[in-house]
Amino acid sequence: MLKVYGIAALVFLLSLGGAYQYGKSKATVVTQVQEIEKVVEKRDVITVVKEVTRPDGTKETITTKEDKSVINSKREKETTVAKNNWFISAGAGYNFDKTAVVYQVDVNRRVLGDIFIGAYGTTNKELGVKVGLEF
Repeated sequence: MLKVYGIAALVFLLSLGGAYQYGKSKATVVTQVQEIEKVVEKRDVITVVKEVTRPDGTKETITTKEDKSVINSKREKETTVAKNNWFISAGAGYNFDKTAVVYQVDVNRRVLGDIFIGAYGTTNKELGVKVGLEF
């Protein structure tokens, strides 16, 4: 009996390690970066011209410029990470009634946001469907 548990644990660990390495090598994260720059410019320049006449008859012109311009610049950076749409897993278990190792394969597909719908099958002649949520 201990031998069966050891074999089941070994098969499970090997399949888990293989799935990890397979997923690690196939995982690609697609990042889309979108930069938005908004510039709000409001020009407000006031020019004042003063003409001064002196008592001796000379005229002097004084010109002053006052700049009340406001320039606002806003830069936003938006990053979107693409998620994988498929999730495949495999596992092994032990059936105590039949004293046999049972293997299972799952295939899941993202359908809406973080919701997955999938199907599974086992060597114990079971088939099923399931719904999952990624969080």
